Amino acid sequence: MTTQINIKNDSGQNIVGILEKKSSKGTLGDKLVIICHGSVGHKNYLFQEKLAKELSFDNFRFDFRGNGESDGILKFSNFQEEVEDIDTVVKYLEKEFGYKLYAAIGHSKGSCAILKYACYVNRNIPHVINISARYNMAAVLSLFENSIIDLLENQGYFYWENKISDKVVKMKVTKEDFYNFVNYDMSFVHKMPDTTSVLTCHGIIDEFVSIKDAVFFADLIPNHTLKLLPGANHNYNDKYDELIKIINKYFSNESQSTRFNEKYLYINSIPRYIFIDGVKNFRDLGGYRCDLGSRDENVIQNFIRERFIFRSGNLLSITDDGITTLRKLNVQKIFDLRSNPEVNKLGVKNIEGMTRVHAPVFKEDDYHPETLFERWKLYTRGVEGYSQAYMIILEEGKKAYYTIFKHILEYPTHPFIVHCTAGKDRTGMFAMLLLKLLGVNDEIISREYELTHVNTRVTDQKEIEIYIKLTNNSFEEEEIKEMFSAKYEFMTTTLQKFQNHYKSVDNYLSQCGFTKKEIESIKYNLVMSNNLKNLKPNKNDNVIKSLL
Repeated sequence: MTTQINIKNDSGQNIVGILEKKSSKGTLGDKLVIICHGSVGHKNYLFQEKLAKELSFDNFRFDFRGNGESDGILKFSNFQEEVEDIDTVVKYLEKEFGYKLYAAIGHSKGSCAILKYACYVNRNIPHVINISARYNMAAVLSLFENSIIDLLENQGYFYWENKISDKVVKMKVTKEDFYNFVNYDMSFVHKMPDTTSVLTCHGIIDEFVSIKDAVFFADLIPNHTLKLLPGANHNYNDKYDELIKIINKYFSNESQSTRFNEKYLYINSIPRYIFIDGVKNFRDLGGYRCDLGSRDENVIQNFIRERFIFRSGNLLSITDDGITTLRKLNVQKIFDLRSNPEVNKLGVKNIEGMTRVHAPVFKEDDYHPETLFERWKLYTRGVEGYSQAYMIILEEGKKAYYTIFKHILEYPTHPFIVHCTAGKDRTGMFAMLLLKLLGVNDEIISREYELTHVNTRVTDQKEIEIYIKLTNNSFEEEEIKEMFSAKYEFMTTTLQKFQNHYKSVDNYLSQCGFTKKEIESIKYNLVMSNNLKNLKPNKNDNVIKSLL
């Protein structure tokens, strides 16, 4: 479904674009991709239209002011105006359609504007696709003959003609405009938030922008992937399919999971995953960045404290070696979210020196056979079923989650573990609340949840048979496997529903019984700064003692 939309910018000019929808359903909370053309281009120029058709996300491609069907005068160096057009388009589509900006794709000069927007807008953009942007702007001088430079010096302007889609486009380039372009400083890209994943694509035989520029981006941008296309020129003539294939592969769930795992495998050089003998799915929830904006070294940036909060599956099979490791981590308390019937059936593991706190999410009444069957059945119904089940957990678990956040409020130097049976659903909802409370973006929250998939999926036949018995033979083998999956889209859908229902984690915690002052103290106790010279002393002296 394609729809042409006219959007007025702050200068009263019409910005014309095409919204490409992938389905007829509503768009509230859906992901949006914007596509930006290069100098003297337009929304359907080169590969843009084909890319828009083949992306799996709703997307909007548009003409910058002065280009294509949009109002305004065509200019050589108007980077800031193009940044403003991007901002106008995004705000309009989010307000009118309820979209959430997921990715920004730009080619050449349009990519320069997108990079600037992503570095300075006060929001998180999960993905930026930089296609053949120029880093060394002064190198553009080599594209113009001396006679053109002489014209600039003598008459103060020249006319630059380009053939775009069988149409000659003529642009007046003034001396001021030309040298503004030449002197434009792209070094700001080092401020790109490391929560924004950037893919740079560059043709190896690019005749306008040196491949060295792509290397500069790779060196300066903290969360970056570089793909070089053999045989591709600046406009990717005869290489559209290869370029689009790279972009779609980058967006694939497998590729995103791999990049996430590689980026967050360590927290400040210490491992996120800790091997606890006899325990599945044990990992540290710390280290994720919880403030938005640029990477400016003069701005304090906050991260969740490491070696404070751990999530895992149950501890029933932990060995003596595993207990020794927990002691090295200085674990003080263990929050068990399992219900009384689960505890009675499976038992508990008491560990000397560590206080077990039983904080069941569900009441005993919730384990009546009919109620239990209906809840378990939700886990066999895919994305919609999982998100419904998780909203039930959030509502039923307010008392349990209050208990854990109360510990954070009162004992900020006492590391602890949160677990349920598999460490996936009830524990996963606590992890979501914790991360979202601190401003960790939804993309990271969903990928963190997905880490559980590898650690909790059931593949052993004997284990499958045990769960079939536990569910009173109510489910088939494939349904049992689905119950123990933890897919990215389960969490993204839950986050949408959470936002629509609770509005914020602050509101949720207020419903649990915390005051605004207590919620702010909880946040304070959870974060650490990477800028020690500006860090105010913590009244609680939040020092975690850990040998690992």
